[in-house]
Amino acid sequence: MIPGTKIYFSFLFVLLLAAACNVPKQEESAPPPIEAEQETKAEPVATEPEAFSEDDCIFDLATQTTEFLDTIPQLQNYTWNDTMKVAMIPQKNGDVIEISKGGCHHYGYYVTLHSPVDSTKLDDLDHWLNRIRPTMKLLPDFEWSMMEALLADKAFDLESSESMLFCTFHQPTYCDMSILVGKGEGGVAYIQVGYYFC
Repeated sequence: MIPGTKIYFSFLFVLLLAAACNVPKQEESAPPPIEAEQETKAEPVATEPEAFSEDDCIFDLATQTTEFLDTIPQLQNYTWNDTMKVAMIPQKNGDVIEISKGGCHHYGYYVTLHSPVDSTKLDDLDHWLNRIRPTMKLLPDFEWSMMEALLADKAFDLESSESMLFCTFHQPTYCDMSILVGKGEGGVAYIQVGYYFC
């Protein structure tokens, strides 16, 4: 190594270091001063739920009446909820039959048997069908014969759990045709059969 080279490079290094340290720093822009936080919450826009209007319905609610029940003597002790289009029919044994026919956007026909006195397992479909069958046979405009034929042909999917049994039928006529066995409020067992139009 050439004598003095080491000193030269050391001097050069110190000089570069000094020059680098003396370079004026560009002032970093400080964040804007924090002003007192103002409430920036947007004023809530008053939106009320749209009022229900029968004019928006596809199906005419005014024509959905008890007429379909009035000709069946065995079902005359009903109470009709005109808003929900549901008949509630108490039975002597404590069961309640609920028949719903109508709808606004989907026209459905459902029959539900609520049984606070029946503790049969929910997955016993034959038992529950036997419980609701007498009522179904009273309703001439219900597609019960179609359901029975689909059951006999095993044209359905069945889902089961501890708390419900759900049977969906394979058929081209309705958007949905199904049977549901489950437990409602207070653990009351029920079976619901029905279908609806698209």
